[in-house]
Amino acid sequence: MNGFGRLLMQKALLRLIRGDSDRLLRLLRGTVKLISLCKMKLLADIFPTDVSHPFFKVIERFQKEINPFCREQIFRNLFLKLKNNTVNVLPPTLFISLTSRCNLQCVGCSAHKKEPLDLKPELIDKIISEAKNKGTRLFILAGGEPFLRHDILPLLKKHDDTYFQIFTNGTLINEEIAETLSRTGNSLILFSLEGLSKDTDLRRGNDVFKRIINSMSLLKERGVLFGVSILVTPQNYDLVTSIDFIEGMIERGVFFTWFLTYKPVGDRPDLTMLIPPSQRHLLSERIVEIRNSLPVIAIDHESDMSPVGGCLATTGMGVHINAKGGLEPCGILHYFDTFISDAESVEDSLRRSELLKEIKSLYTLSPSCPLIDRPSELSEMIRRVFPETYADFEDFQFLEEYKKTYKNHLTPLSDTGRDIYTNIAEYVLKATRS
Repeated sequence: MNGFGRLLMQKALLRLIRGDSDRLLRLLRGTVKLISLCKMKLLADIFPTDVSHPFFKVIERFQKEINPFCREQIFRNLFLKLKNNTVNVLPPTLFISLTSRCNLQCVGCSAHKKEPLDLKPELIDKIISEAKNKGTRLFILAGGEPFLRHDILPLLKKHDDTYFQIFTNGTLINEEIAETLSRTGNSLILFSLEGLSKDTDLRRGNDVFKRIINSMSLLKERGVLFGVSILVTPQNYDLVTSIDFIEGMIERGVFFTWFLTYKPVGDRPDLTMLIPPSQRHLLSERIVEIRNSLPVIAIDHESDMSPVGGCLATTGMGVHINAKGGLEPCGILHYFDTFISDAESVEDSLRRSELLKEIKSLYTLSPSCPLIDRPSELSEMIRRVFPETYADFEDFQFLEEYKKTYKNHLTPLSDTGRDIYTNIAEYVLKATRS
């Protein structure tokens, strides 16, 4: 298809997305019938052929519950800009910790710092400006607590041609912030929690869950897209993977349930929060069951990366920039050998990092976190990159037994375990790498 035809198709799709009718849903259902009749393999590999699948209910919710501008922004800034034709070293996803400051003191938090740090506003603007022009499509903002930065809302307004995902503890969102998020429309808000009030408040502090629910209400009233980031531990596993809990989140307006498992790093690691190997394996299966039975997009932070293999760091799909401007493999591994600076391009800074090159040596086709699944190799890599600072580095050796046990439970994702979200993830992730 030529450029003009592609432009017409994009305009038609955006018109459908902006509209308040159910035409988009009817189009998708019609596409399913066409797939079945014409045996269109490319589309058949992406979409389900069962029109009763909860995916279509998610689309219906999206059309009814999210305001038209927010709907348009996610498709215009993210999905319609997937293909990256430039040759560069910038990943399609950039994680940026705007600050190390937080108004909470959560147990086991890897972002906790004794001295508060803020990434310079001019540097943040530079990073986003350069990266989006080089093909980066998703900027994930974290902290600390990103909404402690009063310049975050002007940042969203200025870069209204790209898309943001913001991890927040949810305690600082007020009427003004919710209204601005509704008008900018270019961000998905993910509230961090551990379950209901008992589990969330136990880790985060009294009445935190109540304040999160209030923030959800403010966003739901304005049709802003949001979800929850759930830290799964042995203590809350049964609750957060239950149908009742997920249905309760859906009623509050949640579209995404992002499941993460605890990683024992940071100033105050708590090994009692580390999910056992058998439970970790079952979690992946449970998440597939949830999204195939309920109208919500449930994401497995580890296993849903399997279409492109391993983690974002080892595939080069993502990089984390900490509050000092240091380039880290991810927001869990706080090691860096290169800073982003005003004096050189972001691309040149990435090229200079030996750490980011070496982390790719831990690439694997299996869903994997190098910290948990390859602790000895990760330790060796850190010693290799930082021979003077970490010559005797053995910090991750205690995870060796965990790795051996987990390997006994690990099985590759079978065709029966694949679903529409796995297929879409594979299509999107591969498109961003092409």
